[in-house]
Amino acid sequence: VYGEEELTTQTQISKTGEISLPLVGSVSLAGKTSAEATAEITKRLSEGGIVVDPKVSVTVTGYAAVKAMVVGSVRNPGPVELPDEGKIDLLSAIGMAGGFQENANARRVTVRRVVDGDSQVIRLDARNLAMNEAKEPFFIIAGDVVSVPEEVEERVTVMGQVNRPGLVEYPSGESLDILSALALAGGLSDSADPAQVVVRRLSGGGPRIIRLDVGRIMRGGQEDLFLMRPRDVVTVGEHAPRSVTVMGQVNKPGLIELPNDRTLNILDVIALAGGYTEIANPKRITLKRQVGGEEKIYLINGKRLASERNVAPVVVSPDDLITVAESFF
Repeated sequence: VYGEEELTTQTQISKTGEISLPLVGSVSLAGKTSAEATAEITKRLSEGGIVVDPKVSVTVTGYAAVKAMVVGSVRNPGPVELPDEGKIDLLSAIGMAGGFQENANARRVTVRRVVDGDSQVIRLDARNLAMNEAKEPFFIIAGDVVSVPEEVEERVTVMGQVNRPGLVEYPSGESLDILSALALAGGLSDSADPAQVVVRRLSGGGPRIIRLDVGRIMRGGQEDLFLMRPRDVVTVGEHAPRSVTVMGQVNKPGLIELPNDRTLNILDVIALAGGYTEIANPKRITLKRQVGGEEKIYLINGKRLASERNVAPVVVSPDDLITVAESFF
């Protein structure tokens, strides 16, 4: 203030945009130019009757550094000084913080920004920004807090009866259901049992075991698909061997394994057991089968089955016991 030595001072603008002047007190200069600040101080001196026709000069001797914060999985977390224009693109800000650490998840970067007193969180895929030059850059402004999270292992393990057992990664930014996880593991093998799928999941209370019938899910028997979570372990079981036993007058008595893709009738399994011996009686074949917890016995004329086309074949079931009698004549 010209001619008023006690009112001439050097001061610093506070974070709230105010300065304190002798006899005047607090003066708000937030957002004002040097000329506007001069006019505001002149007005306060005049209206307060402190100085008659004051001659005020305001000179900016320096600027406080404008900063944003970059925290999380970067090499040098902390404040980042912005250039004079007051903004910097996201990737440059992360670069000034030393760049990403090896365990950084560049796809899940967040920016916390205060707008009109309200805190907003903006989610960004920095890896996509880096790879897509045509994409508009995202600018960081003063007061922003950039947070780079660590990479959470977004993979599941698929084991057992699949064609390519091992680790399965989540598609970028998407969820992963059980059918998709199995497909990414090459699909079910020929020996897989879709009804015997087990998911081992880690939770706060320890491992949790979830049993699934994937065959039912495939047929639309469940309204919602089962969604995977990171670090789930999926194990696909194997079909239990399905077989029948053939005894008596056959050339190769013993267990006959049943195929999974088709049915066999009683004449088929006798043929697989080497066929009848020379002393076999094809008219006297006994079939024992468990039905509802009870054993049922059926007497079958194999010769008639083989010779008469209008007789329905006898389809065998797992665990059947077939015995071919001996001929005494």
